[in-house]
Amino acid sequence: SATTSGTYLAHFSARVPDVTSRVEASLKISGVDYGRVLHQGNSPAQPRLVICSLVPNLFPGQQVTTTVTQNTGSIQTISGPRLVLYKVA
Repeated sequence: SATTSGTYLAHFSARVPDVTSRVEASLKISGVDYGRVLHQGNSPAQPRLVICSLVPNLFPGQQVTTTVTQNTGSIQTISGPRLVLYKVA
């Protein structure tokens, strides 16, 4: 969460193993969807690095959360999910 008001760079990344289905990553600020990226799987399956970034204005206490979902098949193990907030102004 933000500790001071300002403009931030919110950057989220996660590595998803070989998938042929669609994978979606999103960033939410205080429960509101602000950024979303979709990756359509390939056949044959290939690993994916999903990246979602945005530059929001945040206020103290606002929570930034992330999700990664897969639209079909069994749930895959996601490695290295990482959210970084950098204050830029």
